[in-house]
Amino acid sequence: MNYRVAVAIGLCSAFALTACSKPAAPAKPPASIEVAKISDDIFGTMRDFPAVVQASDQSDLAFRVSGELIELPAKGGMRVAKGDLLAKVDPADFIRAVEDAKATYDLAKLNFERAASLLKSGSISASEHDTLKAEYQIAQAELNIAKTRLGFTELRAPKDGIIGSVPVDNFENVQIGEPIVVLDSVATLDVVVDVAEHLLAVASPRSADNKIKHKVTIEGINGEFYASRYEVESEKDEVSKTYKATLRMERPQQVAILPGMSAVVSVDMNKISRDAFSGLVLPSSAVQFEPAKSLDGHNSFIWKLSDTGDSVVKQAVEVQQLSEYGVEIKSGIAPGDVIVVYGQGLFDGAPVNVVKTREING
Repeated sequence: MNYRVAVAIGLCSAFALTACSKPAAPAKPPASIEVAKISDDIFGTMRDFPAVVQASDQSDLAFRVSGELIELPAKGGMRVAKGDLLAKVDPADFIRAVEDAKATYDLAKLNFERAASLLKSGSISASEHDTLKAEYQIAQAELNIAKTRLGFTELRAPKDGIIGSVPVDNFENVQIGEPIVVLDSVATLDVVVDVAEHLLAVASPRSADNKIKHKVTIEGINGEFYASRYEVESEKDEVSKTYKATLRMERPQQVAILPGMSAVVSVDMNKISRDAFSGLVLPSSAVQFEPAKSLDGHNSFIWKLSDTGDSVVKQAVEVQQLSEYGVEIKSGIAPGDVIVVYGQGLFDGAPVNVVKTREING
């Protein structure tokens, strides 16, 4: 063999071996995703929301003067009428203040009445008369203030109500503005629920109609009660992705329903949704849209976790309606499906790592 040819073959072999020995490029790590499982009962129109009973129109009642409590007839759960005595601080110092102010007032009044006669006879000047008049008026104002402060030693119910709590004990020294009695409305109760943001996607303007009644079941109490929407907070809880909604119900007279009790609010979504409610609402982050129609005529899709749980597959869905809160799905998803709600850089068959799982059950 020609020497040059042999050398060339040897060099080519060496390069080939070197190229073959290079390490393979590292595999791209699986994408981290958050998923949600579609519950079996998601496609019904009824939704049950865990709730908590709270007092409505709750008022913290406090003294306008400081002192030692000497009477505290108020007790938690007690029904009171407007004007009923709830608490009283020791009035001794305030009584003395009224007596002192009354003595000063009487003297100032006497001096002023004398001054009127003396002014007519020319015994005093007009300026001296005006000074005595001013002293009389000041004494009168100070007497009125002292009497008012004496009245502040009694704490009375400003309206009919039910005492929610009494956070102090008798004979304590209390300060101005310190809550003494918490007074709840005698007529109504609030029922507070956390509503998932995606369910607000289907709400219509009529959902705010307080004539629509929703069934309320109170844990441990027989009977059904009904409440209507009162308000929905505009700030979202970033952890639970929910909004706090308050419903208001009449306080029943025949049973004692107290703040803090657990409840369930049953809502017929067809009564509050814009259109016929399909039953499935997804977070907007779960639904993707393509610029051109594909996948059998649909341009919307979701990423679904594969049966092996380590990759995702593309699944076409048909959208019923959407809003800033979420997307109502008409078809394309079945109970038991596990869908991606948060994930980046996904493609059909992409390897994934599930970092968080929750359930979508309405």
